[in-house]
Amino acid sequence: MGILIGGIDPGLKGGLAFLCEDGTISEIYRMPKFITDIKPILLEMKPARVFVEQQRVMPMEGVKSCFTNGLNFGKILGTLECLEIPYELVGALTWQKAVGCNGTTSTPKERAFVKARALWPGHT
Repeated sequence: MGILIGGIDPGLKGGLAFLCEDGTISEIYRMPKFITDIKPILLEMKPARVFVEQQRVMPMEGVKSCFTNGLNFGKILGTLECLEIPYELVGALTWQKAVGCNGTTSTPKERAFVKARALWPGHT
């Protein structure tokens, strides 16, 4: 299998993806309902490094939603640290620009899905 690189979108509709060195997909997981359920996934996949999408408060988001999102984000980072998995925080616009999710015809999330479908057909 070689070296795996992980990516985590911590949102409720997010997930975890693991890529091989050559850019092929090893595994994709939906974000578990309970954040503690990412530990067995990370132990099984053993990524060399993980990129985590930086979270921020969105306008018009409720206080409870913001608190829950921040708490889950912290749990994910804590799990990575406890498992001694190196990670890097990456802003959504930064990674979207880096992989070519350009354009103004749809939302950034929709553009990311279009790009993912083009790179890995049958996996999204």
